Formats: sequence, C-alpha cells, structure tokens
Amino acid sequence: MQTASYGTWTSPITAESLTTGTARIDEVRVEGPHTWWLESRPWEGGRSALVRHDGHTGERHDVLPEPWNVRSRVHEYGGGAYAIGNGVLVFSDFATNRLYRISTHERSTPYEPTPITPELAVRFGGLVVHERDVYAVREDHRGVPGRAGEGGGEPVNELVRLDLDSTNEDGGVVIATGTDFVSRPAVSPDGTRIAWVTWDHPNMPWDSTRLWVGELTHDGVTDIRQVAGGEGVSVLQPEFADDGTLWFISDETGFWNLVRDEPRAVFSSETDFGLPQWTLGFVDYALLDHGRVLTRRYVGETARLAHLDPATGVLTDIADEGTMFDHLQSDGTQIACRRLLADRVPEVVRGPAEGPLEVVARSSADIPDEGYVSLPEPFTWRNSSGQEVHGILYRPRNAQFRAPEGELPPLLVSIHGGPTSRAEAAYAQGTQFWTSRGFAVLDVNHGGSTGYGREYRERLRGQWGVVDIDDTLTGAAALAAAGIVDGSRLAIHGGSAGGYTVLRALTVGD
Repeated sequence: MQTASYGTWTSPITAESLTTGTARIDEVRVEGPHTWWLESRPWEGGRSALVRHDGHTGERHDVLPEPWNVRSRVHEYGGGAYAIGNGVLVFSDFATNRLYRISTHERSTPYEPTPITPELAVRFGGLVVHERDVYAVREDHRGVPGRAGEGGGEPVNELVRLDLDSTNEDGGVVIATGTDFVSRPAVSPDGTRIAWVTWDHPNMPWDSTRLWVGELTHDGVTDIRQVAGGEGVSVLQPEFADDGTLWFISDETGFWNLVRDEPRAVFSSETDFGLPQWTLGFVDYALLDHGRVLTRRYVGETARLAHLDPATGVLTDIADEGTMFDHLQSDGTQIACRRLLADRVPEVVRGPAEGPLEVVARSSADIPDEGYVSLPEPFTWRNSSGQEVHGILYRPRNAQFRAPEGELPPLLVSIHGGPTSRAEAAYAQGTQFWTSRGFAVLDVNHGGSTGYGREYRERLRGQWGVVDIDDTLTGAAALAAAGIVDGSRLAIHGGSAGGYTVLRALTVGD
C-alpha cells in the first residue's frame, strides 16, 4: 500500500464511467412471470429503452429498437410512461407525444407498435390500462401561444379515457377537469370506480392535494366526492385492492402514512411511507393477496421493505441487504422493484412477497471492487437554530493508498435537487469517484428534504436560500470540529435546486 496525501490518490473509477457506463432504471412492472422496466441509457443519447425479462427463459431483451424512446413529458418530469393490462402494453413516445400499443403476447422482436392517438399538441402520462380502455393524465398545449392551436394561458391538465381500439382523434374523452394539476388515476378492479389526486396553484403536490373518487360510466364520471386531503394535507398514490377497498398515502398525521378507506383506518407511524409526487406513476406500496400490503418505510437515510397487516396494524420488516426500494409492483404474490444498495449499482429484483428477492438486471455490468467503495454513515448535527439536521458521510477509501499519519481529508459537500428531494444511503458512482481519490463526501439532507416528516419538510417554506444554506455550512463545520475532515479544504457541488444552494453558500459562507 502506498502513502500519499488525501486528494491525490489514483482511482480506477474514471470520469468516463460517470457519464457512459450506467443506466438509470425506472418504472418496474410485473406481468405474470415477466418483468418490464425502463432503462435511460447515456450511451444511446439518454434514450429510455423498454426492457423485458422473460420469466420462463431468464432472457432479457429490448422490446423496441432505437430510436423508440418510452418517456412522458407531462409536468416536464413525466412518469407513468407505459402501462400493461390484459395482454396489451401502451406507451408514450417521447419524440411525438403519441400513445402506441403493442401486444405483450407477441414472441417476435422487435414488436410492432400501433398508434392510438394522432399527432396533437398534447402529452400523456400516468397511464393505466383497464379492459379495453386507457386512462391517462393529459396535458393539453393546444391553447398555449407558440404551440399548435390558438389562445393563451397555461397548458390544461385533465384526466382522459382513450379507446385501445381506435385512433382517439380528439386525444381522448375528458372525464375530470377544472383543476391546475391532476395525478395518475387508479381504477377499481371491476371498472366501476376511479380515484385521482388534484392540486392547484400555488401548492405543490407535497403541500396540499385532494383525493377524489367517482363512479365510472360510459359518458364519463358521476357522483364525484372528495374522500381525503385539503389545505395543509398531502395525499398521494390512490390504489384499489382486489376487493375494491381504496388505499392511499396521506400526511394528515404529520408523516406520509398509509390509509385505508371504507372503513377508514390510518396506520399511524412517525415515519414516511411515501415521497413527493414529482413524477406520475411512482408507487411506494403494493397491494398483495389476502389483504396484505407491501410497503417501504423510511428509517433515517434508508428505506426498508415491510409487510403491513391491516388487521393488526403491525409492520414486519423483510430481511434484505437493500438500503432503498422503489417502483414497488406486485401481481398479488410476486413482487418486483428497484433495489438500491450501499456497495453496488441499482438492481431490478423479483421474488415472492416474503422474500428472498433475486436479481433480474443491474444498471451496469461493472461490479465495483469493494476495496474502492466507501460505505455510507448517518451523520447528524445541529444548525444555528439548534435544530437537528441529517446527512450521509462517506469517508475516503482506496485499497491502494493510505494518507500520512495525522493528515485529515478534504471535504466535498453535496447538495441534492428538489429542493424537496433527498440523498439516499445508496451506491453512487459520482460519490465513489471522489472518495476513492481521498476526499470525504457529505450528502446533506437539509431542512426541506423528504423522508423525515412534514415539519422537517416545511422548514424550507419561505426560507429557501436561508435554511438550506445554514444547514449546509453548519454540517461542514461540524465535521471539521469533530476532526473528521480538514476545515481548510472544503468544496461544494450540487445541481438544479442544489446548484442554487451552492451559489448562495459561496456568497454567504466564510
């Protein structure tokens, strides 16, 4: 082992590997023994490829060749770009915003997509297939200046129904309208009811939303009623169980907890079971057979898979090495999801609801050498107001190097976007790029971050550029005061909302 100053170590983790070697996995789906997901691939210009794993043969293949790009533009962040039901898969094409369908029973590849919408100045997302209908969030730009059509104002967000067997020349039949925003709907198994979430300016979906339920008819929706939400309450992700019971997530307790409607039961816990509704179709729980619920609950900077027994309200953790789980899907007995781990790249996993889960695919073929992987450590400190702040510390690690005795490492402070997103205690190639070169890294979950309840999230309300700055600066100072890093060698980076925090920190910090 060589001795060299922190920050000068050489590493096998290259800059090129940060931009070309790893795909982003999204929108995992289950269809019988088969598993589907999206891969956003840097080496294909960021194309979102639809991938299928055959549960019979164990083979995986791209469903659609380049240049097909399965992605939604709704709310700009997209989500819910494809849906499967009754042997049909419907997807949104990023280039044209049209919806296409394919038969999931086809054996030949590539599949032959059939359009079910014309080219219009509309976007679709949050797709749901039920029988021969598709339900979707439609973002209508036909009245926006500078786009097709005439008029003025913002795009119109509505809930629409489309016919799988027609070309839907008008872009679908409107079944819910009148609010600024609408989220992915849920349809009851018997097709008689539909549930959806709405919100209006100036709220964001983590501020105040409303959950609606209506009776589906041939002409639209009747008997619409609000069942949850309102001012100061954020409701997410309605789903119907096989028996028609409606479930959703609400933070009426101060945390995003699971709620069952009819009869109403709030499974209260001082932990979040959901994340902000940045994208459509994101799912934080899955309804299993016999009334069981699979969910994930946040514990510090990690999220654990757990079973909820509605009869007793007891949560039972599922033993698994993962530090984070999302895109939870189930057919009642089998589950599939994306699993994040501390020491290797994200995976698509599948297995029985009780576990164990087996790897279906990884976001990269390269398995990192453990000698160059720094594991996450929870780190908390007090800000200038005496409030507790959360973060994740990664110490320098390189199997080939050690620092001179008594030397402390430089620190890179990393700020997530959002600003209501969060840093996860999971493997990130970008973090390991720095730690393997002799830097310590602090991922800051400043006030406003999610996963710690509504009060923590609302610290940033009216204080963006103040609270996040103080939390960041006091975090770096706490590490220096503890003798963990060299307080004279500090750096900071971040993107999007995190980039704003970086610029503010540079202007007001010491």
